[in-house]
Amino acid sequence: MTGITPDLRHGVTGAKNPTLDICDVSNELSQHRQSDRYQRVR
Repeated sequence: MTGITPDLRHGVTGAKNPTLDICDVSNELSQHRQSDRYQRVR
């Protein structure tokens, strides 16, 4: 995660709150996974 977060921070909240950015990223990834599951079920 350490190598991926710096690039994502710039687009999320400007690296003011790194921990929150990581949570946001993980949430987005989980949402994408859920959407993939729903598409597979359909």
